[in-house]
Amino acid sequence: DEISVTVTGPLLPQQPTNLMDIGTRAMSTTIQWTVPIIAYTPETYVVNYGTSMSSLDMMSDPVESGSDFEAVNQVFSVALTSLVDTTTYFYQVVATNGQGSTSSDIQNFTTTVLRNSPPQNFTLTTRTTMSLEFSWD
Repeated sequence: DEISVTVTGPLLPQQPTNLMDIGTRAMSTTIQWTVPIIAYTPETYVVNYGTSMSSLDMMSDPVESGSDFEAVNQVFSVALTSLVDTTTYFYQVVATNGQGSTSSDIQNFTTTVLRNSPPQNFTLTTRTTMSLEFSWD
């Protein structure tokens, strides 16, 4: 009787899929993606982004996958902040493990218009028969 065992080494990360921007505002958004299967732990994900499809020169904080080899279709997200209002950004999720990196397709989103917000801590400070004085943040 013969027994055959096949051992495969660690693989490159799976390409992140189902990319979407969630809750896009004037100066922030959240990027969410799905990892079909964790190929080799640990895996780290970053979102490279920029205002030109050919120059994704900004990078999010890294997101770690954890060590669950059996995780399937795991959803990850990261917040992007300090964005400029009414600007189109392009982004790509890059997955990295000990074997190398795999990138998602490039997607885009557009930030909304920055609206003036109402004053905070609005207080009547002085009141006379001829005038009113207010203070606010």
